[in-house]
Amino acid sequence: MIELTDNNMTSNLSLENTQSTCIGNKNTDIAFYLPNPPTLPANIHYDNPHFIKQIIELNGNHWRKIVTIMAKIIAHSDSADAWRECREELFLPSTQKFTVKLLINHTTLNPDAKVHIICGQQALEELQQHALSKAESLNNFDINQAILHAKPIDEKQKIMAHKQVLITPYLDYRQFSNQQISVVRDYINKLL
Repeated sequence: MIELTDNNMTSNLSLENTQSTCIGNKNTDIAFYLPNPPTLPANIHYDNPHFIKQIIELNGNHWRKIVTIMAKIIAHSDSADAWRECREELFLPSTQKFTVKLLINHTTLNPDAKVHIICGQQALEELQQHALSKAESLNNFDINQAILHAKPIDEKQKIMAHKQVLITPYLDYRQFSNQQISVVRDYINKLL
């Protein structure tokens, strides 16, 4: 597993699809789970103010959309200024309302996170597969229990939630509307 966290400042530009990647602070409020990694900038730590800009430059519009949706979810309001500031400083802990961690190809929920946002079917299946093969739990909280008890929290019934676990569409505007972003932000604000 590659970790771009407080203690490890390395990156690898040739990540295999099966390798897990972590970007962000060890202790975090919100963990986002995605299935595929971006190309990561060499020799730059996630807390560098230019980290997000370089992710977008290296990976194009797809990853610009992903980090924009993440920023809109953690922003304190719907205003364009709020999410734009959040996006540029997404992993900088001292500037955000919530701290964020991005986990890619992860097979377990991060025990240091307070809220878990599982983005898309592929990320969900990866977590489920591992949970079925190992009887693991997160502070007595099993991902399978979250799935079993999850209820829709949006009108289109595409966002499911149970306690601190949210199952959402993949972070793409075609699947994840601004209205759904507001629903997730409101849910998180009630939890934290």
